[in-house]
Amino acid sequence: EEGATYPFLRALNLGTITTPGVVGGTESNAETVIAAAGLTITDVTRVCDPKIPLGQVMRQAPPRGTRVPEGAGMTLVVSLGPIQISTIEQLQRIGGH
Repeated sequence: EEGATYPFLRALNLGTITTPGVVGGTESNAETVIAAAGLTITDVTRVCDPKIPLGQVMRQAPPRGTRVPEGAGMTLVVSLGPIQISTIEQLQRIGGH
């Protein structure tokens, strides 16, 4: 019957994908790996971090190994590297003054 659901098929996780782990790699590599897995990137947040190099993925959601539907979206947090301040004006903007 068209549109019927078959619980035994759901139990086999058909139509779901295990999220890959992209933390620690580059944003470019993460895009390739996520697309190859049949998933999408729905949001990227960029933050400064004194210890993590520019362009490196710091966090992902859902985490590695999570079962999600095909085509589901993932979000990434990518490092901007250490904060770069070259003028007093930039420092004041960061400090809110």
